[in-house]
Amino acid sequence: MSDEADKPDIAFVEVWRAENASAADLLKTQLESAGIAALIVDESVAAIAGLDPTLFKSPRILVASRNTGKAIGVIRDFEAIRAGRST
Repeated sequence: MSDEADKPDIAFVEVWRAENASAADLLKTQLESAGIAALIVDESVAAIAGLDPTLFKSPRILVASRNTGKAIGVIRDFEAIRAGRST
């Protein structure tokens, strides 16, 4: 039996686009604290090094499609806190 046949087919979807790597890391931590595995893609080493982030792609947060609804709730709370509003 092939190892490929044993792997689950998980679809990932983008749920948030960050303005920088720090924001992406913060949200990823919040998602993981809520029990949602998250991936950061399109991080740029140059942007992390402090170069102009507008020259590079914004980091994106991906979650398994089955966790999208729960992730959206975490993102709303995260954005409210960042905007200075309590949830």
